[in-house]
Amino acid sequence: MLKIVKRYYEEEKEAIEELDKNLVNEIAYSFKKAKEKGNVFICGNGGSASAASHFFNDLIKAGHFRYTNVFCLTDNIPLLTAVSNDIDYQSIFTFPTKNNIKTGDLIFCITTSGNSKNVVKLCEYAKSVGAVIISVTGDYESEVQKYSDITLKIKSKNCRLIEDVQLSVCHSIVESLVEGE
Repeated sequence: MLKIVKRYYEEEKEAIEELDKNLVNEIAYSFKKAKEKGNVFICGNGGSASAASHFFNDLIKAGHFRYTNVFCLTDNIPLLTAVSNDIDYQSIFTFPTKNNIKTGDLIFCITTSGNSKNVVKLCEYAKSVGAVIISVTGDYESEVQKYSDITLKIKSKNCRLIEDVQLSVCHSIVESLVEGE
């Protein structure tokens, strides 16, 4: 098992080394601009939903978004289940944002494959109203990428490793916002 553990960390180290740090910086700058312009909506599925909640928490706790509207679309379980049951699962992120997303708002999608239909549907809608869309995905061709203004691809197809690095990216964004003031 030690061989597997060592391999995992070597692969993660490689994925972090190959990460486009300039693009991460550009994403952090997009969050800084979003604070001045309007709303930020964060979403993800599964482990990426956990990362979305964690990132939302860090943004608020760090105080950077204290006076801005930041919404984590994964955190209202009653609404997610009601929309999923009464409308369809693909609408869980779009339904609560209809008539709330506007031009200049920031949509931040954490998605391993980039092909989750609920995330894609949100991006399609957000693009139609002029929102800025940023996605952080694994190393896949994805539907989300077609709508994204910025796509940061983590060079891996290992779901757990991608999720580790996604959270690392979120932490670096918060760090940049806090220390960059």
